[in-house]
Amino acid sequence: MKRKLNNEEGGKILKSVESKARLHLVCRCGNNMDSNFPAHIAAKVQYDAGVESFGGYLHARQYMPYQRMKEFFRDVMRLGVSVGGINNILNRLHKKHCHITDK
Repeated sequence: MKRKLNNEEGGKILKSVESKARLHLVCRCGNNMDSNFPAHIAAKVQYDAGVESFGGYLHARQYMPYQRMKEFFRDVMRLGVSVGGINNILNRLHKKHCHITDK
């Protein structure tokens, strides 16, 4: 039995979501109001835990090289993740789980 990548209604199982935050507002009185990113936001582009864990799966379980992962994220998930971004994702995963893998 072959597995389909789409559900019965034809919708995609995987989808990418883009969120943007505006950090500059101008009040009716003319005052400018600026705010900072939340402390946990460290870069202009952030990927959620699902993208991080899927990247880890592709690398560790499917042995997918960085360039092919970049192409996969671009072509299948419509995410513009660079090779450097993939490296950062995998490094973050390692830091989160090194206490498990380095025993």
